Amino acid sequence: MKKITSLGMPFWVFCFLSFQFLNAQSVGDFRSISAGNWTSPATWQKCTSVTPVAWVNATTEYPGSVSGNYAVTIATGTTVTVDVEHSVTIGNLYVEGTLELKANFTLNGGAKTIGVTNGLILFAKKVEFRLPEGTVFSMDIMDSIMQGLHGFTPPGKEECDANTAVMIWNPNLKPKGGYDRYTTCRGQPGTTGLNFADFNNTNAGLTVIASNGFTNAFCSFPISSNINFSGNLRDSKGYLVSPVTYLWQYYPPGSNVLSPLPEGITSNANSLQISSSAPLTVEGVYTFRLIFTYNKITRYADFHLYNGASSVWDGTNWSYGAPSELYPLKAVIESNYNTGTAGSFSACSCTVNPNKLLTISPNTYVKVRDNIINNGSVVVESDGNLIQEKDAGTYSGTGVFTAQRNVTALHNVSTKMDYVFWSSPVASQNLQTFSPGTPANYIQQYNEATDYFTPASGSFSKGKGYAIRAEVSAAIPANTAGYNKTYQFTGVPNNGIIPVAVTKNGNGYNLLGNPYPSNINYDALLAANPTLLKKSVWFWTNKVYQPNQQGSSYNQANYVVYNPETGANSPGVTGVIKVGQGFIVEALKGGNLNFQNSYGVGKDLRVTTSGVFYQKNTDKNRFWLQLIAPSKMVNSQMVGYFEGATDGYDADFDAEAMVFTSDLFYSVLNDKRLLIQAKSSQFKVEDQIRLGANFFENGTYTIKLEQPEGIFINGQSVYLKDRQNGTITNLSESSYTFEANKGENTDRFEIIYRPETVLVTDSKVKDAVVVYRDRDHFVI
Repeated sequence: MKKITSLGMPFWVFCFLSFQFLNAQSVGDFRSISAGNWTSPATWQKCTSVTPVAWVNATTEYPGSVSGNYAVTIATGTTVTVDVEHSVTIGNLYVEGTLELKANFTLNGGAKTIGVTNGLILFAKKVEFRLPEGTVFSMDIMDSIMQGLHGFTPPGKEECDANTAVMIWNPNLKPKGGYDRYTTCRGQPGTTGLNFADFNNTNAGLTVIASNGFTNAFCSFPISSNINFSGNLRDSKGYLVSPVTYLWQYYPPGSNVLSPLPEGITSNANSLQISSSAPLTVEGVYTFRLIFTYNKITRYADFHLYNGASSVWDGTNWSYGAPSELYPLKAVIESNYNTGTAGSFSACSCTVNPNKLLTISPNTYVKVRDNIINNGSVVVESDGNLIQEKDAGTYSGTGVFTAQRNVTALHNVSTKMDYVFWSSPVASQNLQTFSPGTPANYIQQYNEATDYFTPASGSFSKGKGYAIRAEVSAAIPANTAGYNKTYQFTGVPNNGIIPVAVTKNGNGYNLLGNPYPSNINYDALLAANPTLLKKSVWFWTNKVYQPNQQGSSYNQANYVVYNPETGANSPGVTGVIKVGQGFIVEALKGGNLNFQNSYGVGKDLRVTTSGVFYQKNTDKNRFWLQLIAPSKMVNSQMVGYFEGATDGYDADFDAEAMVFTSDLFYSVLNDKRLLIQAKSSQFKVEDQIRLGANFFENGTYTIKLEQPEGIFINGQSVYLKDRQNGTITNLSESSYTFEANKGENTDRFEIIYRPETVLVTDSKVKDAVVVYRDRDHFVI
């Protein structure tokens, strides 16, 4: 027998070995019983038992109608025809009769064996037999010698051409993998692997080993560094073979014709050197091919140089694959593109053609190394990110650029007006146009010398923050519940170095803002300006309404404060500053604060990391608790922290149990049983919530955290303390099951927010494990 193996590696391995061909049956296998089409059930029988082996005629199925790893045998004396293009997912294929291919035929799935024993795979004109990576071919050598062409053959050599081929899937082909032509009807040196005669009669295996990778890519000319490609030919045992004839050729961009190497590129047998001064004057994809010839057998390896090449999005696919950090290409948006469905990408440059839309969806990004040419529309949706990496990158074109920011529940009634600290990611955005329902004198800028806000007009200044009051207009009428809106910044996106003056004439507080259509990292900004700023940064949250918020009347509860060294005064706060966000810093001295895309390797200011846009504390910090009784009855209660509530009883916020029922589960506040306990919005980790329950019967009960929200799903755990058993359970990680006696109990359980540690001097920490039995449970 002869075996030809294709291994799944960055190169292809073809081995010819002798072995005994075995074909054991399994339930689900198919075998042909008569001549007919592949897709006709009448052609097949199916194995239904292996002890003993039993076959039944197929009635509705054929190989591939149901995907699986079963074997398919073309039995001796039968001919199975594939007369329409077909793709199947099966296991091994054994050809003892004839498989006649009149149309393209694809076998999917992982590596498999194609066994040809006294059989024939017959190719019609211009037909491709497509196989998965790692396919093993098995053929009878003696029959091959006696019959000449055997195993793979066309109906007549004179009708055969290079389109009649055996093709093996190669995941390393750019852009998204593809089929290598392994065997064709006529072997063509430099363009194919084995020809059919070689495939059927050769008894030696060869391996192409290509070094220095298959792909190098650069955004533009000249290429930034020298490139070296090389390869070797080895036998099936891994030894270099000799003598080998080497030939280097290449496909110029846009050509499918192999040409001699251009002058200025150095080749030395099996290696190629392309210098940064090489005369490659056309932008695009260059494919350099190293062709090996040994014993009339030809192998080749392709090396791709993407030099300023454009990959065009046609609505379904990229012409050269998706641009990425490791695969830089120029992105051309020829059909509408949405990163939310088609994916984020990183490109050398980005061109949006007329009447086309590039949408950067929430939590996705587009990175552009150099320039943006927008002749259509670009929309950066709220929480999306557009990053230009080079400070010198330009923006041009006749299209429209928009960055969006969603806000929610902004109060806009006369007794309660919310402000947002805004900053523009585009140049020349008019303040009044941005928020048309805000009276002009309530669009304000900060005066550092006096700690007061004063009216501002005109356009946003780059890198500067503004306090803008909620709107009231015909489109947005006053509403006690507040309003939601998607605000829009329209103009040229800011990029590169942006100096912003900070002053220290008074307390040194300056209202700045993120100047880019991407998130920024405050840690990087601070590290790049260490002598100019103190370390903390303040974000306005609208937590507590107070009419006068100027000068000495600031309510510090309205700010979230972040410090890179120590953290923040609220859970989940990081140094990521989102698109459109204004923020306050404290200057050590006057000078220019420099915003910049990046301050060096690992010091990027513009990032895609997620963060929080501070416009209103809309998240409700609350959670529900369940008590599950032995009867499976469930009772719930809620505890939360709300603006306007106090830690005492509030008739407008707290809710008492109407009746004292069995298995009632509640929190205790003074003499009240509360199903809702609302505490003040200023959450304190030291808080303790006393719980009570009216147990209907003796038995096993469970307390679990049902639905955490706000800070309780962003890092703040909820703990249950059982005073009777002396245990503390993190309900954020698991529920708590316990035994209880019938009756009301108001002293056993309480909610706490941090594990308790004994700190008093006369206490001793036990250093041993104590295990005791509590009814049917063991407690550690």
